[in-house]
Amino acid sequence: MKLNINQLLSEMKKYIYLFFLAMISFQAESQVTISGKISDKDDTLPGASVYLEGTYDGTSANANGEFSFKTSKTGKVVLKVTFIGHDPYTKELTLSGEPVKLDIRLEIVFNK
Repeated sequence: MKLNINQLLSEMKKYIYLFFLAMISFQAESQVTISGKISDKDDTLPGASVYLEGTYDGTSANANGEFSFKTSKTGKVVLKVTFIGHDPYTKELTLSGEPVKLDIRLEIVFNK
């Protein structure tokens, strides 16, 4: 069977399309959701920053102090939470593909 150039390009396009579709599916499945709520001793902390150290992965807490973001990182990572007037919070996590749910309480900084 002899293929002309147009048939060959058409066949190649199919395989390239399938390759990219498989890569997108793989990437979507490998993401971990990290979520939770941030508060101090009195109330929730809307606007608190939550992120993985050394990455661009993170978010800010909503009006109820809740947050949720996805990351493709796996293994050991360091989660950081900051909010003005409070001591920073740091926690080492081991991400293995399962969702992570946290309840984080920040300590208020007193005049030292």
